[in-house]
Amino acid sequence: MPSHPTPWRPLAVLTGIASLPPLVVRLLLMIDHRLAPKFGDLAGLTADLSLSLMVASGIGVLVRYSAWGRWVSIGLLGLWSLVNFANYEHIRELGSMVAFAYAGYLADPVFVRGSALAPSRPLMLIVVTLASCLALWGWSRKPRHVHVLWFLVVALTVAALVVAWPADPHTAAWRQSNFVLAQISELSAASTRLGSPPSAIQRAVSMDLDGELFVEALPKDTNVLLVILEGVSGAYLPSLRDRHGAESSIEMRELDRIAAGGLAWSSFVAHQRQTNRGEYAILCGDYPKLITSEPKMTELAGSTDLDCLPAVLTVSGRSATYLQAAPMAFMVKDQFMPQAGFERSLGDTWFDRYYHRNQWGIDDLSFFEQSLGMIAELEDDGRPWFVTLLNVGTHHPFNTPPDFEGSSPHGSPGWAMEYLDRAVGLFISRLEEWGALDNTLVVITSDESREVVPGDSDISNSIRQAWGLLVVLEPRGTSGVVDEPAMQLDLPISVLDVLGLAEGPHGFGGRSVFRRYPEPRELLWGNTHLGLVGGLSAAGQLALCTESFGSCVAKQLEGSLFSPAKDMSPVDPDEVAWLRLGAQASLATQVSSRPARDLPLAAPGSIPLDPNTAEQFIFGGQFLTVPAGSEADIDIEAELSGDRGSVEFHHDFIAGRRQVYLRSGRLGVGDTLRIRYTVSAATLLDQLESRFWVEEIEGHDLEISFRSARVTIRPSAEEVAQSGIVEHLFVIE
Repeated sequence: MPSHPTPWRPLAVLTGIASLPPLVVRLLLMIDHRLAPKFGDLAGLTADLSLSLMVASGIGVLVRYSAWGRWVSIGLLGLWSLVNFANYEHIRELGSMVAFAYAGYLADPVFVRGSALAPSRPLMLIVVTLASCLALWGWSRKPRHVHVLWFLVVALTVAALVVAWPADPHTAAWRQSNFVLAQISELSAASTRLGSPPSAIQRAVSMDLDGELFVEALPKDTNVLLVILEGVSGAYLPSLRDRHGAESSIEMRELDRIAAGGLAWSSFVAHQRQTNRGEYAILCGDYPKLITSEPKMTELAGSTDLDCLPAVLTVSGRSATYLQAAPMAFMVKDQFMPQAGFERSLGDTWFDRYYHRNQWGIDDLSFFEQSLGMIAELEDDGRPWFVTLLNVGTHHPFNTPPDFEGSSPHGSPGWAMEYLDRAVGLFISRLEEWGALDNTLVVITSDESREVVPGDSDISNSIRQAWGLLVVLEPRGTSGVVDEPAMQLDLPISVLDVLGLAEGPHGFGGRSVFRRYPEPRELLWGNTHLGLVGGLSAAGQLALCTESFGSCVAKQLEGSLFSPAKDMSPVDPDEVAWLRLGAQASLATQVSSRPARDLPLAAPGSIPLDPNTAEQFIFGGQFLTVPAGSEADIDIEAELSGDRGSVEFHHDFIAGRRQVYLRSGRLGVGDTLRIRYTVSAATLLDQLESRFWVEEIEGHDLEISFRSARVTIRPSAEEVAQSGIVEHLFVIE
């Protein structure tokens, strides 16, 4: 008798084809992180197979329609491959899975050019995508009938089991799930147990100067130089990581040499991931929000003057200047920095030369070379000064000249850190040659840490991402390594303490890093990328929880905070109530909640446009929160000026990382752009962002100026039935 094909065989073949991209991605991640398989990986493999079976079922339905079904099914499979590799890039850079909402970035030219068209493994992406699509093309040449229903039921059942599978706290989330099922789990997770912060709380910590000062107090007219290095970890300095028995593939030898000539802290806690959260703590002596929500820098922008370090130092008679290599409007720093007390706050448009530039700004060597010129001007002025510097070259995708030759692989984080290391070394050496350090307190720190050690435990790596950097050079040359832990929020009160200004009118929290204390205290941090909150209690309990506090692990710490191999055990969240209370207190800000907010998106004045830049970011990065029952009115009016020429502009609105509004067009010299629309929130909308950028800049001496660029968040006059956007005006005149 003739044999008949088994009904499930075609679907099994399709499932194998659809499984190729996620399984290759999972294998690459295991290789990249030098991980050995463990039981938790079985859940991840099962999740991949269940999703692949769903994709195969969809393809099985499409191939029945021979006229167009083959092409649509191949397009679906190609998209499935691309999304899996996008997930690979996200895990590789940030350690967390991509979210559904990231699909909106596929319509974002900045994202497409900056990230989507710059994959770390382009050959593998092409080979896997072509191999799976060609396999499907060959399989579908002959008409086939695929029995889908029962296999779809099986796929859904398996997916439900994966969602309900108990998580292993010692294994990274991406190893235990697929990015689709992880989002479903997140949606079904219990709501946060934090509740609303008490309105009376204005600071999460109180000031503590009861310790013994171990450095000699400096004259009150000493200059202060605060250097914030993007993404640098204390683990990158061999002299510091050796004290923890830790390892790192990145070494910053020049910075280590600088540290040997001053004071260096072996355990320095960076409170959060994202620059605006770390900078807020460093400048204002307060915890950033440890739970992912609107950053305090954004929440406070547009309010009254703030109680931050530059404001206090200007009262003491200093000039205060903020200089960064990136555009000032991103993360509303052009609004926040003047409110924090800086007399001048300058970004990428201030610099007149560079060795390399991208949409984030100029390279690190150019940045520090031209920063020397500013410091020289301040020295000639005669007034004591306070200067804060922030580089951008070590921000992904790494703004480093392509011809730079280092010992690390070209394009890697280590390669960018080597370039920064040389730039900082030359910068400090030049200041020494001038004699500028004879009357300057130099504080070198970092906004966040991206340190991950391949092959180490997932828990250790998540804690290591809180390992920041602190090196201090003081005029009298005190040197040594300090093992007592310190945190970012300690820096303002520490600067005032060593200058003899700590008793002035301010509300800074924390301890002075220049004092020794007999008793330990709580250390808290968060990780908005991983959705985690961590801390070390005064009693030595190390704890790590999800942001919802639905699951926690803890242990009594033995040894140092950043030593490898943390073997932690699951605990009831009530057993780490101190961590939950600390996270709750971190949500409070210096100002009470306002019924309405008016936030400028761009500062008044003209912004020069650089024709040598592929695209230039004008404003963005606010990450707003709109309460339920509220509306956000966005009003933009911009004009292009210059001799002649034109630019292509793009403006969009992001809700939860999903692009929900986009307007583009071309502006000529003399043209005026007007955009006005309203975003309604039936439920709380978080992680909202309004952005504006230009590209295809044709002409010279072009400038764009904003007569209006603001968002107003207010309670709705009527009940909001559903969230949405209503456009009132879009015109180019």
